[in-house]
Amino acid sequence: MRFSGNIEVHLNSSTSHVSLQRAAIAARRLQTHRLARFQMAITRFVTIGEIMGRLSTPGHQRFRQAMPGSLDFNFGGAEASIAALLASLGADATYVTALPNNPIGQACVSQLRSLRVNTDHIELVDDSRMGLYFVEQAIGARPGQVIYDRADSAFAQVSASLFDWDAIFKNTDWLILTGISPAISKSAAALTLDAIGHAKAHDVKIMLDMNFRSKLWLWHESVTQTDLAAEWMRKLAGQVDLLIGGQTDFEERLQIKETKTASIAADVSSTYQNIRYVIQTRRRSIGTEQRFSATLTTDETTVESEEAIIDAVVDRIGTGDAFAAALIYAITSDDFRDHKDRLNFAVAACALAHTIPGDFSLINEEEIREAQVGKSGGRIKR
Repeated sequence: MRFSGNIEVHLNSSTSHVSLQRAAIAARRLQTHRLARFQMAITRFVTIGEIMGRLSTPGHQRFRQAMPGSLDFNFGGAEASIAALLASLGADATYVTALPNNPIGQACVSQLRSLRVNTDHIELVDDSRMGLYFVEQAIGARPGQVIYDRADSAFAQVSASLFDWDAIFKNTDWLILTGISPAISKSAAALTLDAIGHAKAHDVKIMLDMNFRSKLWLWHESVTQTDLAAEWMRKLAGQVDLLIGGQTDFEERLQIKETKTASIAADVSSTYQNIRYVIQTRRRSIGTEQRFSATLTTDETTVESEEAIIDAVVDRIGTGDAFAAALIYAITSDDFRDHKDRLNFAVAACALAHTIPGDFSLINEEEIREAQVGKSGGRIKR
């Protein structure tokens, strides 16, 4: 960051050494004051969730083509992806998780630090493992496939007592959660509720992206995955300020039976009066194209985004996380004209994320703005 308005000290032959010192001290004090004001203006976010090792088949190979053989290894996870993009946009983003205390866990922490994510509250646990997931990318008419190997990971077995919640939420503005964390294990679900309680004690606002994962929610033997997810999403929805979901999330997780966008938002707002922002996302596929748009509803207004048409999909994983991160960044910033501008910014971030392999959206605000106004497609910057 550069700070404009540096003090110019004009000297003449009669300027004393003392005057020069005083001018320098005044300049330093003003610069320090401006820096303090700038630091106070930064929104502070905390995200909590599991980061895993991601093993992807090269190109668009099937598992049986690539194995035995080499797979591409990266780190990935929804909440970590959100934190990484928030940090790239200039926000203060802290990521909370548990990782194995071994070279792989330490390498993961190092990558997060390289992305400017605050890792002070990542706990490294002895004698534990990192969760894994295997990815076969979608292409054309063939859907993608994800296989999880995350049972008994460090995060799946984590206890809320492991974390210093007062330190985590000190001076924090927003806690960001997804529906993935409580789906992992009973312990992770308890951790999610505990984090919400501590966040509320510190007057921290809460965002939830419902993010249903059909291959999770296996930790309650006597309750089906669908019913367990619905039970927990209703429980969490009653605690949050901003809620993100697709139509299926609202219908099946929150039992909202309306089908029209405005009716869904109205029903959610009347049932969960704590929710200030209802965000509905829409994704549809037309041939090889992906189309993405969203609606934002508050008590005062409802706005529709433009529809992003994405005809070159490199990697779909993490694109919803890019939308969520860019949206909460825009909502907490004064640098946007209105909610429509904020929503279009988030949709543009989602569209850009489709062009980047891996979970993390390695983009910045300038690139998102250019995509938002249609200036970035296919150009080479020279």
